[in-house]
Amino acid sequence: MDEAGQKCIKYILKEEIANDGFFELDIIYGDYYIFKPKGEPYSLKTGNYNLSGIWINGNTGEIKEVKTNKNIKILLEYNSHISYTRRIEKDKEEN
Repeated sequence: MDEAGQKCIKYILKEEIANDGFFELDIIYGDYYIFKPKGEPYSLKTGNYNLSGIWINGNTGEIKEVKTNKNIKILLEYNSHISYTRRIEKDKEEN
């Protein structure tokens, strides 16, 4: 998971993707780790989850930014786990 996080930081910096300085691994969907800006809302009431984000394929390492209005229905328990959250810092980027 940390390897995917480092790839995500490099991608965000390279592509100059707007961010607030933080991102988090939101969910694992199939073979993909989906990263989103920290604090992006998820509605427990509706169970709608938007698939937009930075997708990293856990098998191939392929990275892509997905922007979509497509939602899936999922149930995420509120505060049931400690999320993988990292600060985006250009000076600490690993080569």
